[in-house]
Amino acid sequence: YSLSSRLGWDPTDWHQDNPYLGLLRAPTISGDKTLTLAEGYKKTSTGAYTVTGNPSPEISITNNPDSKKIVWNNTSKKIDVAAGLAPGKYEFSLKVSNSVGNSTLKFTLIVEAKVEETTVTEPPTEPPTDPTVTIDPTTDPTSVEPVETTSGETIAETVEP
Repeated sequence: YSLSSRLGWDPTDWHQDNPYLGLLRAPTISGDKTLTLAEGYKKTSTGAYTVTGNPSPEISITNNPDSKKIVWNNTSKKIDVAAGLAPGKYEFSLKVSNSVGNSTLKFTLIVEAKVEETTVTEPPTEPPTDPTVTIDPTTDPTSVEPVETTSGETIAETVEP
């Protein structure tokens, strides 16, 4: 003696008054489909996913490119991403399944490489020199040197670089 014979309904009949509706439902999943991180990111997670179905569906990551660093957290209903993934594009799917059916959500995780900033430095410029002044590098630049004037006098002049 089955429940369907007592209720008079076919469990596959989708009429709104069918008491079986709500008892068995195919699984569904909705939420983030992409996540972009910068190289050197710290451990992170996606937003929470909405998962429905009756009986409660099992959730798994299929085609997981790194099962140690990309994991499903069934408690929080999030994808946890451990630190340390190399720059690149990681594509995989979240699969939900129960006795009624399966559903998948395709997901893309992108880790962007850091862009190194380069600083251009120019060589120091030499101060302009006066071509009429000669400096002897073997002497102290502040030493006093004799200078002859046009009148023939000799005077002492301090030479500075």
